[in-house]
This record gives sequence, C-alpha cells and structure tokens, in this order.
Amino acid sequence: MRERRRKRAGSRWWNSVALAAIHVTCADTQHLSAQQFVSVTDSAGVRIVESSAPAWAAGGGWSVGTEPVLAIGKVSGDPYYLLERVSHALRLEDGTIVVADRGPNQLRLFDAEGVFIRNFGGKGEGPGEFAVLHEVWARGDTYWS
Repeated sequence: MRERRRKRAGSRWWNSVALAAIHVTCADTQHLSAQQFVSVTDSAGVRIVESSAPAWAAGGGWSVGTEPVLAIGKVSGDPYYLLERVSHALRLEDGTIVVADRGPNQLRLFDAEGVFIRNFGGKGEGPGEFAVLHEVWARGDTYWS
C-alpha cells in the first residue's frame, strides 16, 4: 500500500514538472525572434532546417490569392486542353507542367505558360500505357505513375 502511495506521489510530481515545462514552452513567444524557433543541422551532407513555430506574429502569415496564376483546361475546343479526370499534376524544374488525366490515361505536358506540348500514354498494360493512372513522378525525361 505504501509503495502505491509513493508511486502516485512520484507520478504527481512528474506530472507537475511536465506541466511546468509545457507552460514554459508555451509562454508568450511574440517577443522572441523567428531565429529562436529554427534549428539547422547537417546529416551526411544534407541540410535539415526545422521550425517549431511560425515566423510571423499573430494575425500575420501568408495567404492564398483568389485568382489563379495559371489555368490549364477548357470546356470545349482544342482536344488537347479538354481534361476529363485530372488526378495529379506537377511542375518540373524547367517549368513544364505534367498533368495526369485519368479519362484517357494520358500524361499531358504543358509549358510554363500553359501551352500544350505533347501527350503520351493511354489505356492498357503495354509499354508506354497505363493500367491505372493516379499520381505522376518524374526524373529527367522519365515519367512514371
């Protein structure tokens, strides 16, 4: 019985310590600079940057604009711009945009301004065809789903 009481008392003490640590951690941080929340480490030549808090004060931050920067696709007209079931899109380093269209199971490439370049793929299980097209990844001039 005494052992149980001692464990409970010890447990309450650790709970108090933990709550105090949380309180100190969550103290008013508006007066601290953003650098205090950022740590930079190196792992085998890979720079790792971690942030434990936003870099802006309360009420600040970033927002998403209401107008799109680029729109690709049309309701009618040129068939290369008629998209059926877009499941994924990505922008390559050179600005090329790759769109995975599940309707025809094709990848469609557009330049950085949204002008059609080419498409490839199709329904099937042969070379250059897609049985299922969900996401698309790219490395160099190789694309896969």
